[in-house]
Amino acid sequence: MRYSPQDEVGCLNYPFALLARGDGDTENVVWGTWQGIPMTEFDYWYYKESTDSKGNWNRTNYRFSCAVTQIAAQCAHLSLDREGTLTRLADHLGLHDIEFESDDFNQGST
Repeated sequence: MRYSPQDEVGCLNYPFALLARGDGDTENVVWGTWQGIPMTEFDYWYYKESTDSKGNWNRTNYRFSCAVTQIAAQCAHLSLDREGTLTRLADHLGLHDIEFESDDFNQGST
């Protein structure tokens, strides 16, 4: 495995919705073969800026650790994320989604 504090392999080019959120970058990239499996691991961070009704500026930072590998299969697109306001509203309207074993994950707790 190789390591670089900067992204030398172009991780932002992966076709994942997460990598298009906000303004951000990748760092701490590890890539190579692990136990015969090609892998890339990296940290991704982004931020969003906003202002409230009084003009106060706010910046929210987000950080993720990501791992990517290829498998010999064709799969449908799948994305797992925490519950948000809209998905909770859908639950109350009777449009239930999949419940996972982790209550923290299901409830969107941090």
